[in-house]
Amino acid sequence: MIMKPITNSNICDVEDFFLDLLPDEFVTTTTLSNYSEDTDEGRVYYDENENIIGAVVIGTCNVELEILYIASVGFGRRIMSDIEDLCKEIGVKYIKLCSKDSAVGFYKKMGFEKDPDTRGDFIKYL
Repeated sequence: MIMKPITNSNICDVEDFFLDLLPDEFVTTTTLSNYSEDTDEGRVYYDENENIIGAVVIGTCNVELEILYIASVGFGRRIMSDIEDLCKEIGVKYIKLCSKDSAVGFYKKMGFEKDPDTRGDFIKYL
């Protein structure tokens, strides 16, 4: 697994990856058009053949920092561990995500719980 920062040169590929994986109800509202290398933190994960297998974008949301997008195929535990370490380093207090039904069990095993404040989101406090 290879990790690289999200940059202007790979952002379109990352957005396509997210749009393919996110639940349909989030596709129309999800975009990386506001992503800024100066203010947001993004990582993209590749397999040995340079195929995207996961990605995460962290940006500001109100006063807290929050994961805005996360998607992965395989390598899930390694990617989540890296994401949690990154979040702790930069002071993120929680990780919040939406998930396809097929991934709910994975996120529960990783310590996420249903977010009582939203419909369909999961949250994990760090």
